[in-house]
Amino acid sequence: GFTALPCILWRKQTNAPNKFMGSGMLPAGAYVTLEHEYILIFRKGGKRTIKTDEARKSFLEALALSPAHKLCLQDLGALYLQEENYPAAIEQFHRAVAADSEFYQAWVGLGAAYALDRQDIEADRVLTRLIAVDSSLAAQMMEYVYSVRKQEAVPGEEP
Repeated sequence: GFTALPCILWRKQTNAPNKFMGSGMLPAGAYVTLEHEYILIFRKGGKRTIKTDEARKSFLEALALSPAHKLCLQDLGALYLQEENYPAAIEQFHRAVAADSEFYQAWVGLGAAYALDRQDIEADRVLTRLIAVDSSLAAQMMEYVYSVRKQEAVPGEEP
């Protein structure tokens, strides 16, 4: 069968006449209302698992053809980050930002890899760069690092 995934509540603005109390016309000074729709998402079959060995092999094959492909480098870095192989993740993220210095998702990954590898000075340098560009990128990095450190933390210890 199907597996139900979390539903999405879509709230969209409307001020269409037929949406206002069913009257068919908008009174003067009418306000914008919200229309709500639930979007249900289903997946055929069970939960998928990512085969990291196959993914790594595919990334390495793609990089053999195009060594500076920033998306492959970033994804391979993310794979190493997930496997907690921080030095390899740092290397791939460095290669990605060398290919495109404005590829900020790779900068987020690089900062997270440094922070999780406890290289705080380097992580702070990346964080400072991200704050200068867009503070939401820095927040992404810190949220990821905090969530991983929270999972690793000993009860009663701060992450």
